[in-house]
Amino acid sequence: MPHLICPRCQRANPGNAVYCWFDGVVLNQAAAPGALSPSQLPLEFVFPSGRRCRTYDDLVEGCHADWEDARDLLHKGDFGRYLARIGRMDLVRAAQEAQAQTDPDIALQNFLSSLPGSQVQGLGPRLDLNPRRLMLGTMRVGGQRQARVTVSNKGKGLLQGKIRVTEGEDWLKIEGVDGERELPLKTTRDQEVTLRIEPRGLPAGQTYSGKLTVVTNGGVAEAPVRLDLEAAPFAKPPFQGAASARELAERMRANPKPAGPLLESGEVARWFAANGWSYPVAGTPARGVAAVQQFFECMGLSKPPMLELSHSEFRLQCDAPETVRGQLTLRTPARKWVYAQAAGDQPWLRVTTPNVSGPQQTAISFEADSTLMGDGGVQEGLLQISANAGQRFLVRVRVEVRRPRGYRPPPQPVPVAPSKRASILKSPPAPIRLEPVANLAPRRYGGRLVRAVVVGAVLALLLRVVLFLPADLYARIMAHGSRHHAPTAGWNFWQIGPMTEAMGDKPAVLDPGFLRQFVMATWWLGGVTGLILVWRHGGRWTDVACGAAAGAAAGVAGAATLGCGMVFIDGLPRLLLAMMGAASGSTPSPWMATPLWFILAVGCWTLLGAGAGFLLGAFGTRGTRVLAAAAAPLAWLMRMGGGNGMASFLSLQ
Repeated sequence: MPHLICPRCQRANPGNAVYCWFDGVVLNQAAAPGALSPSQLPLEFVFPSGRRCRTYDDLVEGCHADWEDARDLLHKGDFGRYLARIGRMDLVRAAQEAQAQTDPDIALQNFLSSLPGSQVQGLGPRLDLNPRRLMLGTMRVGGQRQARVTVSNKGKGLLQGKIRVTEGEDWLKIEGVDGERELPLKTTRDQEVTLRIEPRGLPAGQTYSGKLTVVTNGGVAEAPVRLDLEAAPFAKPPFQGAASARELAERMRANPKPAGPLLESGEVARWFAANGWSYPVAGTPARGVAAVQQFFECMGLSKPPMLELSHSEFRLQCDAPETVRGQLTLRTPARKWVYAQAAGDQPWLRVTTPNVSGPQQTAISFEADSTLMGDGGVQEGLLQISANAGQRFLVRVRVEVRRPRGYRPPPQPVPVAPSKRASILKSPPAPIRLEPVANLAPRRYGGRLVRAVVVGAVLALLLRVVLFLPADLYARIMAHGSRHHAPTAGWNFWQIGPMTEAMGDKPAVLDPGFLRQFVMATWWLGGVTGLILVWRHGGRWTDVACGAAAGAAAGVAGAATLGCGMVFIDGLPRLLLAMMGAASGSTPSPWMATPLWFILAVGCWTLLGAGAGFLLGAFGTRGTRVLAAAAAPLAWLMRMGGGNGMASFLSLQ
């Protein structure tokens, strides 16, 4: 059978072929019906809707107009059979290849792109976005919103591609996408894309930008997205409505008292977290007004005070299985609160006051349990302290344990994972400037009982020396002598008690003049003390006035009680003075009697104080605590003067 060679592709075709089966070139011009125009169809094609096509351009236009019908015709093979009837075996092959595509829309698009015609090659999809820019406006944190973008095909055919979020993926999502950030696009006209805006975890009070990128066979487009995120206002009174951390801090500065409970309860921290802000206070918050100062310092709104430690090292002794206790003071010269968190790094070293605060100073107490210590006579541990604005300190605790013969320590407890409370310092502490250990470490002055005796004697001695001026010189000599004819400050004067008056040689009538003069000379000390205490705690002027009034009332009661006690305690030196006068048989002058009375009174008070210290020390820990509390003012004065060792001794540490 003769065959025809295509002049373009040089392939062999059947002898009766009108068109090349491979590239559609006309092989037999005379036999090709309507071959005058390559774009004309030899036979008219009619769509199910009644649309008639006489050219390839009409066929393409009809497929675009009746896309669903054309898609079904291609799938059923109607296009292939029609093209075979008109002798276009090359287009039959294109139709069969398109049918192999699983997606019917893409199959039809591929088939149309293979059709000849004067306008077929110029027709195609063209991408358009609406809107081109998304301005989402202001949105409150914690909310959720939806937005829509329309992808349009302004050309012909099937627009296919993908849309994805290229910026702002953490808050800008595409609905209908599971695990992927891209959404497939496939449309002949319009396809609506729904966006979900979820700004969870984003810091409020800022502007965020995102971007949508659309890549299709009809072009590439980008759509910027902008969002203004507004903070959720603080809801708790009296600071409700605060829209920023700085505004809340300004309100707290003007009204600090109600701010303390809100900071302690974590309400402010939860508000920070809800707005996506990093809470500046790490760890457990301080208490009361100290929590407000801690908040200001961590936010950088207040300069933290410089802190000093009363001890850099402790050297303690105990007899197993006793528990020895210690205390250190963290202070600042500035008029600010001191707050701290403390923990021990050894199982036997336990901090009894892990979270402390106070005006200008605060005390941290700890104890060392010898039953938890291992073998060895000397045990060492570290107190880890985190104070104002993250200032860190290390205090070494060295305990010498004396174990009786035959004593065996109990088995060590099973180690457990360290708690959050015991891991305050997550990084190595910064070096701190402290005085040499030799000047700060407590010295060994003897056993506990001996130290209690010495402290009691010192306290009683100093108290009687201080009372000599208001009680003896003023209330008895000056005020009493101006109202009586008895020899002032003579031998017989000091032998008579201050609650009686001398009439001749015998005490007869009760004399309240001494007590009245003594109270009038000393009551004001209570008022001054109350004023200073309230002022140091940051009270207002009205609070300071009330504190002074309360202190004055307490001063009157305390002075009256102390005056009555002096009358009975001074009975012993009066008795000794009378015995000395009877033994000597002479009456010394007031210049000798007054110093002698002073020496006897101070000596007797010292002996009585030593006895009281012995009794308190014999009662054990409770007694020593009472004695340490009585010596606290004197210990404070010693520390202020630099006598840290003596202060530790008076505190019975």
